[in-house]
Amino acid sequence: MKKLILITCLLLSVALTINAQQNDFPKLTGPYLGQKLPGTTPEKFPFNYMPGGYKLHSAPVFTPDGKEVYFSAMDFSIRYSERIFVMKMIDSLWTPPQVASFSGDYFEGSPSISRDGKYLFFLLQES
Repeated sequence: MKKLILITCLLLSVALTINAQQNDFPKLTGPYLGQKLPGTTPEKFPFNYMPGGYKLHSAPVFTPDGKEVYFSAMDFSIRYSERIFVMKMIDSLWTPPQVASFSGDYFEGSPSISRDGKYLFFLLQES
């Protein structure tokens, strides 16, 4: 019985933590993460959407259609922790950053997308 209560408490704690993380992410709407579209004058792009535990990120790179953005981020508490993250615009609302489906096993960084959007290039270093 004590084990059942302990497991229930742990599951409830995990569920509340996940819910809090999802609610902490701002509601970003529209193209370019809701920011002003770039013009001819260079401006700093305010990118403050880091996944928990990650500190340093690469420049964000958008797909040509503007519906996905990729960036790499590092967690200094773990060796070889640089991963590539993706955020997607679905129904004009941006998703929180998630590790890209192809990322996670190596030290990966500095994503770049070809002009036609067919290729994503990035640095790869085995640990």
